[in-house]
Amino acid sequence: MLRIAHTSDWHWEIEKLEKCEASSAFIISKLKELKPDLHIITGDYWNRKQTMSAASAFLPAIAALKELANICPLVIIKGNNEHDNEGSTEWLNQLETKYPIYATEKAETVGMYLLPDGKPLISRINLEHETPSKCSNLLAIIHLFPYPTKAYFLADAGNLSIDESNKLIQDALRQMFLGMGLLSDEAKCPVILAGHCNVSGAMLSTGQVLLGQDIMINKHDLELARADYYALGHIHKAQSITPSMRYAGSIYHFNFGETEKKSFNIVELGENTHAGIVTSIEIPSRPLSLHECEIKYPDNSLCDINPANQWMDWVDAELRIRLYQTKEQAGQITDERLKEYYLDAYSYTVERITIPEERIRSSEIAATAMNLVDKVKVWAKVIGKELPEEVLVLAAELEGSVEV
Repeated sequence: MLRIAHTSDWHWEIEKLEKCEASSAFIISKLKELKPDLHIITGDYWNRKQTMSAASAFLPAIAALKELANICPLVIIKGNNEHDNEGSTEWLNQLETKYPIYATEKAETVGMYLLPDGKPLISRINLEHETPSKCSNLLAIIHLFPYPTKAYFLADAGNLSIDESNKLIQDALRQMFLGMGLLSDEAKCPVILAGHCNVSGAMLSTGQVLLGQDIMINKHDLELARADYYALGHIHKAQSITPSMRYAGSIYHFNFGETEKKSFNIVELGENTHAGIVTSIEIPSRPLSLHECEIKYPDNSLCDINPANQWMDWVDAELRIRLYQTKEQAGQITDERLKEYYLDAYSYTVERITIPEERIRSSEIAATAMNLVDKVKVWAKVIGKELPEEVLVLAAELEGSVEV
């Protein structure tokens, strides 16, 4: 039985250092207790480029990494360039730790081996000298798939249409996963795929299904790699695409709108079996709730405009209230009145956004008026404007000139 810890999206940065340190300490404590054989971090360990100073999250992030690699072997893949800058991942191999760290920024397949002295080793599989079926000391095969970019796949493609580019990328990905699958089929040990990517059908923290972001990977294409467990990163909401294909999610609430529970996975894979047992370990973390609202005409009531918001998801959360209002509505609802709508939040931030008069919702006007003159009157009342009589006359003439 091989026990694997799967975490993702640590997003170390100084502005959220307290959150990251708290989740990091919890994970380290749990892993010391659970004693996994391998730990995989599926990208975005950093949130942005770091400086080697106390004014960044660099030092605590490296300290945490060393502690993790003193528990068991550690594999880390690069996330997207927005967070894991080029060169920010591979150098982590140089850290001196009890167990090996294998960090990579390119797609490759590695093996975890048991050396004669009983120590584990993680190394790239050399297909010229070995095959998985003939390697008796191979404990696991790990396919590594850092964040794919269009620039990488289209570097030598020339001028292609969007459809041609997408087909080229999808064909290249299928060939890559098929190649991984050939190695997987030879294996007499557990096989894991670690990827930082967008898989079609994944759901965001807002409840929306992921669509149209950069390179989208079909789960059936990913399954060509024939892994026993697919450890995924990039989406902050922990979820299962299939029973063996899972996003671990971020280790703390990172963006406003993330109110789901945070967790990491413990995966147990048996020898010569494609069935695994996955246990989700909840990480204590305070939610970041976002509520967008507007002032409803005509009674000046407050209306939540995001149907995806969960009822009472602001309880004990850091809450951001985003109020959309016209210039004339400014001051009609105070911050204190806003907070009365959202009791029991841990903290409140109020953000007021002024809507240009042109964006007054025509649906609201239509709901309270039957003819063009009445609609113009309602519109003027909503924006607080006095209308000259000739405007109403023109409205009546215009409507009267339209044949029905």
